Amino acid sequence: MEYLNSPFWQRQPFFPLEIQRFLRTRFEKALHDPLDRQHLVWPLILGSPGILKNFTKGIPTEELLVQAAKMLAAVEIKEPSISWHYHQELFPDTASMQEVGWVPHVSWRAWAPMVSLRIGWQLSSLTGIDPGVDYLFKCGISLFNNGLYFECHDALEPLWLNARGEEKTNLQSLILLAAGFHHIQHQNSAGAQSVWKDALTRLNGRGRFTLSMGKLEIDESLRISSLIVSELDSVNGIDWGKIWQLPKPRWNLV
Repeated sequence: MEYLNSPFWQRQPFFPLEIQRFLRTRFEKALHDPLDRQHLVWPLILGSPGILKNFTKGIPTEELLVQAAKMLAAVEIKEPSISWHYHQELFPDTASMQEVGWVPHVSWRAWAPMVSLRIGWQLSSLTGIDPGVDYLFKCGISLFNNGLYFECHDALEPLWLNARGEEKTNLQSLILLAAGFHHIQHQNSAGAQSVWKDALTRLNGRGRFTLSMGKLEIDESLRISSLIVSELDSVNGIDWGKIWQLPKPRWNLV
């Protein structure tokens, strides 16, 4: 899988708890059942800046279904109208009907473009990953490589909970490594240093190791995290601009 220049390798806004819940409930369903990726499509469309600009009074139902058709087909959903009704029943806080069509529900309307962007990248990260014994592992790698570090944690945590011995330790280290980058996105230096102190000690410079799901190479992310830690420890203060000029970290299956 090719990874584009993620818009998340820069400072990120801190979403209110209500928005965090909105994102997480849909993402968790999409992560654990590939057919439920359909639930990411609707807020992605409704919050799209281009759609909002073109349909200022609401998206007519017919247009909404047309917009969704290709994205739903990619997740093997052939009936947009059925998917839309299913989504409405499950998530009534997604949309409201106004004068001529649908608009984002008031609960997330103020954050709609940012929510749409993140959900779009969640969907892109999961698309093309087939169910199998290594499904969550591959999802975690894809999410990490696209800068979705919080979601990476969600993908790897079930694997960690069920693991034993060295594999459990290695998975926990990966989760902590991702958590550190999540803190960096919010420019929370204390949070990043706290989790990385444990993760980097556990990994002890090992840039490649074997898990039951496959061999993983993390040299690049270890190098970048070490450079960031050095900057966080700088006596001259943290130059966040310098940090964001570093390459986006990535993990590679080998």
